[in-house]
Amino acid sequence: EKPVTQMLQKRFRGLLEVQLDICIGCKRCEKACPINCIAVELSKDAETKKMMISRFDIDVSKCMFCGLCAEVCASEATGAIRHTREFEAACGTLDALVFRYVEPGHPVPLYKAPKDKSEIPVGEAGPHAREARERALRDNPATFAELRKPKTEAAPAESAG
Repeated sequence: EKPVTQMLQKRFRGLLEVQLDICIGCKRCEKACPINCIAVELSKDAETKKMMISRFDIDVSKCMFCGLCAEVCASEATGAIRHTREFEAACGTLDALVFRYVEPGHPVPLYKAPKDKSEIPVGEAGPHAREARERALRDNPATFAELRKPKTEAAPAESAG
């Protein structure tokens, strides 16, 4: 008998996680979501006059795991939002299924992405997804670097003949 995580399909879409340290606050994920389960709010810091992420919530109880948010972020932004291989989200209340990546009253600065996507750092996941991230990385040893490879490099070379 195999563990469930070994029987999941390669392109399985589990719970969402966000790396706020590489989020540029473009709100493409929020706009791409067909059922509005992602809420992103930006605010200007009074002292520095810089834009900050004041809210980044994902309501997993509404999410239909379509992957549109992760696809638009990976193709048009930095790839800060992605699906893990974690699928266990049972809890006692629906409020526990709202992943809040920004603590209220503690806004997070926007990330300024470099032109070369290979220079984007791999950072920590949000506080509510840390356990999911650890389990996902344990169960699926693929790293962010492997996931960021261009599709031509990721596909194995086929021999002619």
